Amino acid sequence: SLTVSAWHTDMAALRAGARVRAQLYRWGVVLLALTILGGIIAVVHFGLREVRRARARSNFMAGVSHDIRTPLASMRMLAESLYQDSVTDEATRRNFLGAIVRESARLGQMTERALYLVRFGHNALRFNLVDHDLGELVRETVTAFAARFQEGEIEMNMAVAADLPPSAFDGAALSQVLLNLLENAVKYSPDRKAIEVTVTSGRGGRTVEVAVRDYGIGIAARDRRRIFRNFSRGRDPRVAQVTGVGLGLALCRFIVREHGGTIRVEAPEGGGSLFRVALPATPA
Repeated sequence: SLTVSAWHTDMAALRAGARVRAQLYRWGVVLLALTILGGIIAVVHFGLREVRRARARSNFMAGVSHDIRTPLASMRMLAESLYQDSVTDEATRRNFLGAIVRESARLGQMTERALYLVRFGHNALRFNLVDHDLGELVRETVTAFAARFQEGEIEMNMAVAADLPPSAFDGAALSQVLLNLLENAVKYSPDRKAIEVTVTSGRGGRTVEVAVRDYGIGIAARDRRRIFRNFSRGRDPRVAQVTGVGLGLALCRFIVREHGGTIRVEAPEGGGSLFRVALPATPA
């Protein structure tokens, strides 16, 4: 029989190879652990984000239900009083009818806004851009918004420059942007509910700009970008006292950007907030 035996004569190379294999095993274990840890962190992160979104959607539905319930209850009470002939004075009857008209307009605006927010959440918003006078749209929207309030409840000032260049936009969508800014101006102004709306041309007639200024609690510099993100609100403690889920301004930014425009917020002298929306003018 034939027996063959072999010996490794270079023991240093053998020990070096063993060290390399040991290091490879260690790094393999470390990489595996990091991969597992990264996966756990990613799962927790996405899970928490979905929980926050689900909570925000729940709060949104609760807020919409609460907001809609208020004008409905008011309209029902006034209508029942008129139906039962509980009010005989003609002036009071007209006041009741005027209140019903205002609450109906308010309810319609709130419903339309809720539908826009739902479609925005499902990426289902589509726009029909048509050349129009943005100043005229602003006049109509501000007038309809102010009609919801009784005399003395808010202070509304509007200035629309003459000879504005035309701009291509979706009227219903731009109305939602303006209504959201006006709603916020009222909600976040607990002391002085004064709103100033101006429409001017900018950049040598290449843009049409709408500015909405209030005298409310204002927005801290650290929050002026985050408030335009989905489900984000300012971190001022007073903001938490106002119902909202942080979708309104995100919707505004989306609509304005889809129109090729920009929206930003500033802190004007005298307090409050100043939102500027700029849309490109239609080339001559």
